[in-house]
Amino acid sequence: MEPGLTLQMDNRDINAFREALSKCGILEWDKEYIDPDTIDGTQWSLDIELEDRSIHIHGSNAYPKEWKRFCKVIQVLTGKPFS
Repeated sequence: MEPGLTLQMDNRDINAFREALSKCGILEWDKEYIDPDTIDGTQWSLDIELEDRSIHIHGSNAYPKEWKRFCKVIQVLTGKPFS
């Protein structure tokens, strides 16, 4: 999936996406995930704009516990590999 991908969704898709995010516990995720022992590696950020809230989370070589589940949600939504 290319960086900065924007998706237009109808109400049904939005509701399904919200439910999937809820199952991932995304609202309980920390705002930052950092592995201080790794200097070089993978940096990532997640920005989701919904009608009633914004979600901004980022990390460096560390991920939320439910990251793999979240990646699967994005794969299903976009039809493209995401990890």
